[in-house]
Amino acid sequence: GRRRPDAAPHYPPAVPGGARQEAVNILHLAGPEFGRGREPEELLRDVQSGLIELRDGGAPSPDLVLVSGDVTASGSPRNCAQALDFLTGLRAQLRLAPHRVLVVPGNQDVSDAACQAYFHSCEADEIRPQPPYWQKWRHFSRLFEGLYQGLDTVFGSDQPWTLFPVPELRTVVAGFNSSIARTHRLEDRYGLVGRAQAAWFAETLRQYEEEGWLRVGLIRHPLLPHARGGGGSGTGSGTGEAPGPLRDTDVFQRLLAPRLHLLLHGPGGDGRDPDATPTHAELASATGALPLLGAAGPGRFSLLRVDAQGVKRWTPHEEGSSAEPVVHPVDWHSAPRFPDDTGDEEIPAHGPAHSDNRTVNDPGAQLAERVKDVLRARRPDVRLRDVRPLAPEDLTQIVAAWDEDDVVRLLRLAVQPGTPTDDDLDRLLALVHADDSGTDAELVYAGERPEPGLRERAARRGVRVRSFLELQGLIDLRGYVATQTAELSADGPYAPELYLPQRYRDEVHPGDGEGDDLVDEMLRLLETDQGRVLLLLGSFGHGKTFALRELARRIPERLPHLAPLLIPLRSLDRSHSLEGLVAAHLANRGVDVIDLRALRYMLRQGRVVLLFDGFDELVNRVSYERAAEHLHTLLKAAVDHAKIVVSGRTQHFRSDEQVLTPLGEQVGLLPQRRLLSVEGFAPHQIRRYLINYYGDEEAATRRYELLFGIRQLLDLCSNPRLLSFVAALDEQQIRAVARSGGTLSAARLYEDVFSTWLRFEERRGQGGPGAVPGLELDQLWRSVTVLALRLWESGRGSLPLAELTQIVAETFGQRDDRALFTHEAQAVGAGTLLVRVDDGVFRFIHESVLEWLVAREAARRLGRGDDTLLTKRELSPLAVEFFCDLADSQQITEWVRQTLESPGQDPDERAGGTTGTGR
Repeated sequence: GRRRPDAAPHYPPAVPGGARQEAVNILHLAGPEFGRGREPEELLRDVQSGLIELRDGGAPSPDLVLVSGDVTASGSPRNCAQALDFLTGLRAQLRLAPHRVLVVPGNQDVSDAACQAYFHSCEADEIRPQPPYWQKWRHFSRLFEGLYQGLDTVFGSDQPWTLFPVPELRTVVAGFNSSIARTHRLEDRYGLVGRAQAAWFAETLRQYEEEGWLRVGLIRHPLLPHARGGGGSGTGSGTGEAPGPLRDTDVFQRLLAPRLHLLLHGPGGDGRDPDATPTHAELASATGALPLLGAAGPGRFSLLRVDAQGVKRWTPHEEGSSAEPVVHPVDWHSAPRFPDDTGDEEIPAHGPAHSDNRTVNDPGAQLAERVKDVLRARRPDVRLRDVRPLAPEDLTQIVAAWDEDDVVRLLRLAVQPGTPTDDDLDRLLALVHADDSGTDAELVYAGERPEPGLRERAARRGVRVRSFLELQGLIDLRGYVATQTAELSADGPYAPELYLPQRYRDEVHPGDGEGDDLVDEMLRLLETDQGRVLLLLGSFGHGKTFALRELARRIPERLPHLAPLLIPLRSLDRSHSLEGLVAAHLANRGVDVIDLRALRYMLRQGRVVLLFDGFDELVNRVSYERAAEHLHTLLKAAVDHAKIVVSGRTQHFRSDEQVLTPLGEQVGLLPQRRLLSVEGFAPHQIRRYLINYYGDEEAATRRYELLFGIRQLLDLCSNPRLLSFVAALDEQQIRAVARSGGTLSAARLYEDVFSTWLRFEERRGQGGPGAVPGLELDQLWRSVTVLALRLWESGRGSLPLAELTQIVAETFGQRDDRALFTHEAQAVGAGTLLVRVDDGVFRFIHESVLEWLVAREAARRLGRGDDTLLTKRELSPLAVEFFCDLADSQQITEWVRQTLESPGQDPDERAGGTTGTGR
């Protein structure tokens, strides 16, 4: 089993007398190649006896153990288990900390079977094998994990080499992997470092060089050809694989040799010569000669003392002989500063980020740093490591590790500052497939949302694709906002070029006067850091929907940090909670990841603006009291920095107090709560609208002048929706009315406009899922007609809500519970031609509307032979014109003749009947 020291090791081992430690002592051990007959216990005894002899001869105790590759003979699980037992036993025997025993792989640590299986798996999955074919080190990597369990020492698929810092010794060991090119194929059995590994170490060692650390390289393959000597060439290993020099010594010489003080490597040749001795050579570099110290043979060791003068090397000798250390003087090009064991010197600490000192000067690296910040914030104990790209086309990658329920979780994150492509995904999938170490994988992007097919394909292969915002735990609404903005910018009845700045009044601060640009004012209110609740109220047809659409369209450009959610309430179930309303809307718009907790956070922080359009649509056919309760539900979300805009018809509330009271109850800070009332069009706005509508100033001028010739019609056009209906009327029809000289009135125009309007209200009143069906067209006509007759007969211009409810009850029949008629009263008050002018008091939008309705009803009755309306009260001149246009001329003539000729006619009735004789 695993062996442990009897006592806690010293950090570093104490030097007798507390003297300054002016050297580092290294036990250099060639790989024992377990699997060729030698057992771990036997080798441990040999190493222990050899070290005892050396110490008796004056050699120091080792501070570090460096094993230069080929710890196994074939990289099999059994061989790796033997190697782990040996290394942990050696560590315990020398009483060294885990990070003081350092190992690198050699070609014989590669598993040919695992490598071949990986190639076959790629062939089956139709994926090109990815160098350096990580699966070939499958068993060696488990040996490595077991040896350095709990440490940040790295040997992974993204970085199959290791940097070993030993801060207390001011020493760093570059653990080179020279088996990068090795596969199961005979033609690949050579040593190679590769440019990617060489560049990584060259950059990483730079900071240690600047701080004066001792920099030692450790590698399996020699850099120079083996010089044979002694008694023979050995027996050979039977593998047909004699470790010759590196294939890319020139790359090593240029990039790495200047960064190192010395390099330790494994034996040259086949390593089986019993008379072989440790080798020494030098490699020329730009900063001077690099000492190369090679091992004698498998499982054989030497003890090195590195100090300011150079290197001393002790080698175990035969019994009965004596040997002095071999001295290799070195003229260090940058002398290492050895640690002061007395504790007077502060050792610089290198965090996990030290392994990559690249300047963050490209979008991928910048996004990677932001991703790291998010990971550290979410998991303070996370350990992060940069992954150097293996190819220029590779995305920037990070590996994160953290403890979760006593399990170490690993996550590979590839970051794309733009929009992920199929090529990006294919490259990442190949790397993940090559890893196969249980590491989760994610692709994080900052650009536009990729096509759904890419995300689905990645999910099937075990890779999660999500945006940086989603990594933060937020809902990524960029795609939603882009689609919404495109729709709002399209042509149609709400085309942006048709929009006119609207006049408004601030009901909370009436002293501020009237404003002339409603949308600009709402943008100004929303751009502050404070929370905002804006209630946008107005009579029907005053452009509340258009204003909210224009607001939603402009926010991404004017306030890009906010995400506007334009939610038409008529299409949603009024039984939803506020969060349910928003979630249902997002789901209907194709947002597939809806986290209610994230939604609440984004709302509280003011990251989204909820634009509820048509509050009256949601509460269709509910009582006025219930309308105020629904508003209260929406306002409950107005906490912290929340920004909410609600539009609705003024008629839905009996009094302004019903609107203002819930506002004051929420927070009580009226400066953050605003009620804006939309005003109708002024004459110059009517003209401007016509220009926008026709796209031709001359045509707009002609239509505007025609409207001037029709009494009362221009007044109705102050309502933007009615203006849109009038603008759509046939020009010849309007011209005929305007030029009639009193023989033709606007009655038919009124009928066209009001019929269009009430049909619109009928469709709107049907609501959405869960809504009670609204009034039908004939019911709307009956309601407004009865109301018009009641006002006309009484001579009044308005009526209170109680009377409105009573009239509705009389119109639609009796019920046991009169309160049930409040729903119909709500529909009539808010969905017809009425407006609320005071607390619970309603009137028609214009006096001419009342007179037209009375004339229409009088003409209808006269057609049935009923003249009671004509004799009940005198008609105004405008009503007479409407009546004469709407009724049959022969019937009118006959009725006038009979009325004038009837004996005993009441003077008032005769006056009512003769008022329109001139027409």
